[in-house]
Amino acid sequence: LPYLVRGHDMRFHLNRILGLRDSLGYGMFPARLNSFSFNGFGYGEPVFYPHLFLYIPALLMKAGVPMVNAVQLWLMLCHAGTAAIMYFSAGRLFGSRITGCLCSILYTLGIYRLGNCYTRSAYGEFLAMMFLPLVIYGFYEVFFGDGQKWAFLTIGLTGVLQSHILTGALTAAAC
Repeated sequence: LPYLVRGHDMRFHLNRILGLRDSLGYGMFPARLNSFSFNGFGYGEPVFYPHLFLYIPALLMKAGVPMVNAVQLWLMLCHAGTAAIMYFSAGRLFGSRITGCLCSILYTLGIYRLGNCYTRSAYGEFLAMMFLPLVIYGFYEVFFGDGQKWAFLTIGLTGVLQSHILTGALTAAAC
């Protein structure tokens, strides 16, 4: 895998993406069996792990983009999404575009978040971290601001749950 930083969980997550690609090729949607695993016999990890956002690199590969490029493009989209969501959430929470920009830079370049992406290759947790600022902003709006802005909390919590179950449990406990 040249030009793709190898992390601790890289094989597992690449296996998941390849399984989604193959399942889409067989006409299975949503995929409930990773047919790429165990010499084609399959593995039921889509039942236990959320994989909504992994369809992006799988569809890119299905469209002919090489695996490494599809994963790199997906990671860049995740970084851009994290920066945008944090900018929006912090900017609205603090009422300042400058504060939103500063928070976005600090959060996007946070060492734990980047470690999840490049050292651990914990793509689920890395992806869930994209939605945590929206959960905080939505929580604030529902309980202390305009209760009509409940959609931000709903989108944030849905994004977390569709990314990483353990982060979803910790987020629920924090809420």
